[in-house]
Amino acid sequence: MRKILAIAMLCLTIGGTATAQDNDDKAKASFTAAEIAYANGNYKDAVSNIMESERYAGGANSKSLYLKIRALDQVATTDPSYLPQLNSSMDRFFEVTDKSLYPQDKYAEISAIYNRRKGGTAAPTTPVTVAAPTSKNAQEAADYEKAVKKNTLEAYKEFLDTYSYTPHYAEIKRRYQELVEDDDEYRHHHINH
Repeated sequence: MRKILAIAMLCLTIGGTATAQDNDDKAKASFTAAEIAYANGNYKDAVSNIMESERYAGGANSKSLYLKIRALDQVATTDPSYLPQLNSSMDRFFEVTDKSLYPQDKYAEISAIYNRRKGGTAAPTTPVTVAAPTSKNAQEAADYEKAVKKNTLEAYKEFLDTYSYTPHYAEIKRRYQELVEDDDEYRHHHINH
């Protein structure tokens, strides 16, 4: 019975994993398309592809914002309707990017665009204060700790069902798979000997 439950849970996890993997693949493909569009001077296409990549990835990050800002800067030169999006993207870049960890030349490039577009206002030298973790992030962290502490298929399955697009997903999925494999190996060894 436990093996049937484990197989059923594995099938459900694989389905969720397939969706997460599919979104990850789509995010990477869209980002690659954005890089190609940017390199070919198709800045509006680059912006569209980056936004699509961010949707699949579940949000923006320093890497996507860097390319988006460069593309938006080009587009906004001839189409000022893109300025609000450029400004919000630059603000977001400085919120999520740690200057001490990000490549200096890229950080300087975004700072220069920020200074030029904001009328000489200096770009933040450190990330803008990021809001304290949301209750959702705090809950995820607590659920992650609980799942690891319990170290059961059920605890991992519950986490995987609840948090499909989080930094802990891959680790919990790996732990889940290891337990399934250990259970299968144990059963195989004891049934056959």
